[in-house]
Amino acid sequence: MSEHLLIEESPFGCRGLVLDAEERPIRLLHRFRTRSEVHFGDLFWGRAGDVDKRLALQVFDLGQGREGVLPVRDRTVPRGQLMLLGVRREALGKKRPVLTDKPSLLLPAARLRAGDHREPGAGPLGEVVPPEALISALNEHAGEPGLALQLPWVVTMVAALATGRTQKITVSSGAVASELGPFVPEAIDLGVADQLGRVFLEPTMDGLERTVPLDGGGCLVIDQTEALTAVDVDLGATSGQSKAGAGDSVRRRALDTLGRHISIRSIGGQVVLDLPRSAVRTPKVLRDQLSAALKPAGLGSVPATTKEGLVVLIFGQNRKLLLDHLTVPVDADIRDGRTMAPDMEAWIAHSLAEEALTSAKGQALRLSMPPSALKIFEAQGGASDLESRFGVPLHLQPSTDGLIDMGPVL
Repeated sequence: MSEHLLIEESPFGCRGLVLDAEERPIRLLHRFRTRSEVHFGDLFWGRAGDVDKRLALQVFDLGQGREGVLPVRDRTVPRGQLMLLGVRREALGKKRPVLTDKPSLLLPAARLRAGDHREPGAGPLGEVVPPEALISALNEHAGEPGLALQLPWVVTMVAALATGRTQKITVSSGAVASELGPFVPEAIDLGVADQLGRVFLEPTMDGLERTVPLDGGGCLVIDQTEALTAVDVDLGATSGQSKAGAGDSVRRRALDTLGRHISIRSIGGQVVLDLPRSAVRTPKVLRDQLSAALKPAGLGSVPATTKEGLVVLIFGQNRKLLLDHLTVPVDADIRDGRTMAPDMEAWIAHSLAEEALTSAKGQALRLSMPPSALKIFEAQGGASDLESRFGVPLHLQPSTDGLIDMGPVL
């Protein structure tokens, strides 16, 4: 089954979206220019620090105020020593990134190891000999902590999202295509499309919703915490169906949606699925159906299913939850809620303005957003980017209600 990968670069960062053969979103990834984040797969020169003997972890300074931890047992690294490290897992909640002392650089069509003089291995898109300058840079010893290589984000984004099923990549500009071109095989269909931002809006917002409607009725209710995700399958209206028929129907529709939403949301760890009892014929059949349905989410296991409809799923976790990455907590009277992160709000405003200017045909646009997002929008050059592309002025102002709003300038 083929996959189509979309990559957009904007003043706010780089993001990628994978569509399956039916053009349904199955993977989503964002990287922000406003954040000094540590990403899965990055390579760093780290300086060894203290050892937590209780947890068998050694802290490493990664530069620019960033830290990671390396699991250690009998062997620790002398304090102050620099060594090349890879990011095995991003920071999750209050946990620091987890590092590996056996790093490899994954490219779209190659895998490299520092100090390894063998031929590069294959990447997810096959094999392409990487630029010699890149191989040389990987083997240069740094003098201080920091990123070992400064690769274009489009390259690392494609390496993170592509699979052997990827047949087509569409990027947001010719400049982005030129950056990516040397790293992908000629067999890959590499194209350019304007205004990709609006394509990302719907799957991004859907991936943050607690309730996911199912085609034909019913819904998934997804409650995410740092350690566990609970998914309740609501049967919905079942007019004209028997109890068993309604259960079979909702099970098929729920499983078809579940794998894609676990993948889009980057959910990992333990997932408890609560199906209506009428949706379960036998635990073994349910386990087989789940295994097939969860392919979009990558490797996972189904250690327990019951005839009552409770299922335990286990997924690896190497990236932040989409919810944690794109939103921030806010205080509420009873418990913390969440709201969109200001840099994500600025990015959304840019995408909405891009769509409006495409339809406005030369009409000046008034754009308002929360003050914190507006500050980022201006600092990152969101207005100048749109004005240079569409040739019309953009009138910015802070919103009084905390919402993004726009309209023509009268």
